[in-house]
Amino acid sequence: IMPFYVATLCGCSEHSQTCTDPVCRGLGGATSSLGFMLSSFAIAQLLSNGWMGPLSDRIGRRRIMIVTLGGAGVGMLASSVATSFEMLLASRMFIGACSGTMSAANA
Repeated sequence: IMPFYVATLCGCSEHSQTCTDPVCRGLGGATSSLGFMLSSFAIAQLLSNGWMGPLSDRIGRRRIMIVTLGGAGVGMLASSVATSFEMLLASRMFIGACSGTMSAANA
């Protein structure tokens, strides 16, 4: 699905180094980095989900949920004012790490 999105919906191709997606192009991203930007949230969420459950057992689910909700809000604010592609990528990964609370919320 990701290559379809990058190639068709964003107007990017494998042969060009410039991206026609307005967000990606405006922040200086290249075609090859657009897919990583779009999947960085899910990668960070997957990696943080494994240790978030045991941490919530140790310090409490309510605390984890409050801290990660606040962290996700800060990350969303950072992504909305991102001035570079790297800042947008870092903020999306931070939001993903804060969203890895599925194991804490479902317990």
